[in-house]
Amino acid sequence: MYANRTHQAMKAFKHPRIRGYLLFSITSVLACCSLAALDAPGPTMDREHLDGLEAITQGFHNCTRYAHEQSLRLERSQHQVEVARLQHEIDQMCVWEHVGTDGEVIRTALPLSCSETIRSRSQPIVSSAYYSPVPGQARYATGSLEGDRHLNGQGVATADGTPPYRGVVAAPRGYSFGTMMFIPGVGFCEVRDRGGAIIGRANYDRIDVWLGRGDSGLQQATDWGLQRQEAVVFVDGDKEDIRQAVTLIHAS
Repeated sequence: MYANRTHQAMKAFKHPRIRGYLLFSITSVLACCSLAALDAPGPTMDREHLDGLEAITQGFHNCTRYAHEQSLRLERSQHQVEVARLQHEIDQMCVWEHVGTDGEVIRTALPLSCSETIRSRSQPIVSSAYYSPVPGQARYATGSLEGDRHLNGQGVATADGTPPYRGVVAAPRGYSFGTMMFIPGVGFCEVRDRGGAIIGRANYDRIDVWLGRGDSGLQQATDWGLQRQEAVVFVDGDKEDIRQAVTLIHAS
């Protein structure tokens, strides 16, 4: 009879909804029986009764240990499922690795779908601005159209043959054409041009930012002046992915 009941109890423990109830019930019954045995008058229990009580107690401890082991196993299983779910979510995100001027690597997972990991670095720069001079301006920086063309270029095409547009920059030869940057005050820029004075220094790189045509372009280039800044230079990554990632970062 005891064997049958123990078997039923073990089956019950496998059901999570009644496991707690069974443990509470068994504990209560044993406590009541122990108190009753202490209070009730009568002869001292013989060895057979003591052995039986010991067997019941041992069975209870076995059931309790089994329930505890099952609970730990369930917790580990749920933890593994949660870790796998989070890892799957991270795998579906866009990863951006950025290296600061101090060499620290910051790795950010963004809720975007990227074709490849975005990699960038911080770069100290000293930036100036240039423009495309056109005939008939109200004024020229050098006093003449030819003088401004000599200083700023003809304004028809950049060094790589691209017509100038807002976002074009001239950079040292260490930057390949098409390199993307993010420069404060301008936004996204692409290296499309070179310049005689645009070279790399020990602690910074010289960058020239194209800001427009004619009188308006000249005025903006004059207002820009010479600025010390920190640009973000993108080393790897799809251009559209980079734009989406930066837009998301700035919006958050």
